[in-house]
Amino acid sequence: MLRILNIDKPRGWTSFDVIRWARRQFQEKKAGHLGTLDPLATGVLPVFLGKATKLISLFNEQDKVYRATVHFGIRTDTFDAEGQILAEWDPSPVNEKMVIEWLQRHLGWQDQQTPVHSAVKLQGTPAYRMARRGEAPELPMRRV
Repeated sequence: MLRILNIDKPRGWTSFDVIRWARRQFQEKKAGHLGTLDPLATGVLPVFLGKATKLISLFNEQDKVYRATVHFGIRTDTFDAEGQILAEWDPSPVNEKMVIEWLQRHLGWQDQQTPVHSAVKLQGTPAYRMARRGEAPELPMRRV
C-alpha cells in the first residue's frame, strides 16, 4: 500500500517534526516530504511513507500555492518574524497596485541568494546553525 498524506503542519513545528510524528503514527521507518515549511508557517505538507517516497520526485516539480500575511516597513536579520529588527520605516507609500505589480514581476522561477538563516546544509550543517553561531557561510544562488 502506498501512503501519501496531506498533513496540516501547525505553527511551531518543523517539517521534520511532522515526519517524526507520521513515522510514529504509522510505524514507518522511511518517510519524506515535499518542500520544507518554516516553523512559523502553517499549511499542507505532503508526506510520503514507505515505498511512496519513490514518488516524491514526480510531485516535486508540480506548482505550489502559498498564502501569506505580510507586514511592510520592517527588515529583520532572518527575513522573517523571528529575527532581530534591523530597520523600520513608514510603509504608507506602499499600496495594493504596487504590491500586485511587484508580485507579477516575480512570478515563475527566479534565481535567489540563499538566506543564511535557511535549512540548506553546508558540509552536513544547516546554514541557520552556522548563522546563529555568528558565522557567515557563503551560500549558492538557488532557483526558486
